[in-house]
Amino acid sequence: MEKGFMAKLAGHPGGETLLHCFQCGICTSSCPVAEEIDLKPHQVSKLAALGFESLLMSSKLLWDCTLCYMCTERCPKQVSVAGIITALRNVAIGEGMIPPAYKLQVERMFKLGRIYEVTDFENEVRADMGLPPAPEVKVEEVRTIMEETSLAQSVGVTKEGGKP
Repeated sequence: MEKGFMAKLAGHPGGETLLHCFQCGICTSSCPVAEEIDLKPHQVSKLAALGFESLLMSSKLLWDCTLCYMCTERCPKQVSVAGIITALRNVAIGEGMIPPAYKLQVERMFKLGRIYEVTDFENEVRADMGLPPAPEVKVEEVRTIMEETSLAQSVGVTKEGGKP
């Protein structure tokens, strides 16, 4: 168990509610991905309060949670389980523990302004559905937001489009 872990989480929005959990399990019964993840939402508060940082940081739950907020909405004690998971992600990112797929998404967002490049095929499908072509993205605005929020720096993306 890592000392000070709970205080580290409590400093992030949502993290301050983790001690309110009394392990009723309503959050887990509400979770659409509970069957697919290694740790269940109700276990997050308990493990965080007990200081199991390594277990939480290596959990599939950390990155597979969809952040749908059903757990938070249904909690009778207003524990922000989704907020705690977001706090865990922020701690992980701060420590450089980011899955390669997420790094790739950030790199693509920085380069294209979106996660994937819209091709003629996508626009043809949109036209078949009576939709206009996908709107152009103001890439410089997206980059500015990513830089101002330190998202680009957290994965090592630079204006040159590469890693430092």
